[in-house]
Amino acid sequence: MKFRLGHAAASEGDVLSFEEQVGLKLPDDYRSFLLRHNGGRPEKNVLTLNGERWALNELYGLGDAAGLVDSLAACNDVLDGRIPRGFVAIGDTPGGDQFLLASQDSDAHGVYIFDHENEPETADIPWTEFPNLIFVADSFDQVLGMLSDE
Repeated sequence: MKFRLGHAAASEGDVLSFEEQVGLKLPDDYRSFLLRHNGGRPEKNVLTLNGERWALNELYGLGDAAGLVDSLAACNDVLDGRIPRGFVAIGDTPGGDQFLLASQDSDAHGVYIFDHENEPETADIPWTEFPNLIFVADSFDQVLGMLSDE
């Protein structure tokens, strides 16, 4: 799969630093993605879930260079206290919904869409009680395999 506007490949130290910042351990497949691509806009970006189409606008990267995809750290700072504990925002839709990845520290697994239109009043609830989470796939790699160009 091809990605554009990604940051330079992340180092193991970059990934570890981000994990320390958010206090979570990232799944291995997503760590590998950061080390290889470090974010980007996927060439194929359409997901179909239960007959509904979703566009994956971009996957965040470790860095903050102008003109590239958004910063993974900055986006998670903005969403702190809004998304379920144990999850990391890894990308977005053109409309501002977030793609969330369950960390290895969570009792959840996989990737979810966080529908920002139906955000709960507080994030201080178990992840299973978030009414706006839409399950996408069991793993990050599975999501990449689901992407198409239409």
